[in-house]
Amino acid sequence: MKDHFYGPTRNAVATINHLLALPATGDEQDWEIELADPRKLDDMFELFAKGSLGFEERSAVALLLTHTVDELEDDDEDTSDLVPRLRSLLASDGEVLHRMRFYWSHLQAGSAIRKALA
Repeated sequence: MKDHFYGPTRNAVATINHLLALPATGDEQDWEIELADPRKLDDMFELFAKGSLGFEERSAVALLLTHTVDELEDDDEDTSDLVPRLRSLLASDGEVLHRMRFYWSHLQAGSAIRKALA
């Protein structure tokens, strides 16, 4: 298990951009922030749950998911059904959960992320 995670690899980002048809330009500095899209949440959950992604790609999707849910909460949207779903998904993959805990421990995480990563 890797002890650190500072963001997705370039290849993982390219794969997820393609699979989710994200409008990436390739110049995104903060990929998960710039491409967070609540309309794609179901697709993100489904993609992660399929089990066909590699570790780096699962980590990228998890980062995009956590940021999207956190952004919704920041906008005072109801995330009460999303947080348990995210928590369950992350609990199913201990290595990715470990990465998300590391990543978000270095940032100002909202309560949705804190709950999902508990």
